[in-house]
Amino acid sequence: MDLEKEKEIIKFIALDERVLISMLGDYETKGASPVDQYRKGLEVLKNLKGDIHTQICMNSALRELHTKYAESKPILVVSALIDLIAPLVVGVTPALIAVILFKEGLPVFCEAYWGGEDGVAPPHG
Repeated sequence: MDLEKEKEIIKFIALDERVLISMLGDYETKGASPVDQYRKGLEVLKNLKGDIHTQICMNSALRELHTKYAESKPILVVSALIDLIAPLVVGVTPALIAVILFKEGLPVFCEAYWGGEDGVAPPHG
């Protein structure tokens, strides 16, 4: 991992999730009020999640990294997540999205895929 990428991850991990979401909204609403930035950030995040959900959650290497290193080496997990979503995210820095998803919890985001003990999604219904 390059030093600039690591610095960006560390900077974002130190911030509150609400601040990160507002920063995401700022990409779309330059100069808007903080409330509007946060709302727009939630909207952007919701749209992006739909676009990247399968790509993230079906990646067994990412799941394994998260299982092994989420607590001890979060930067490693976020870096892998950035690499995975970078080609899919346009107009915002992938590090911002990756840190938000990591802070929200990848197991929650990927529950439909990661929910079963053996890695198979639990039956719905």
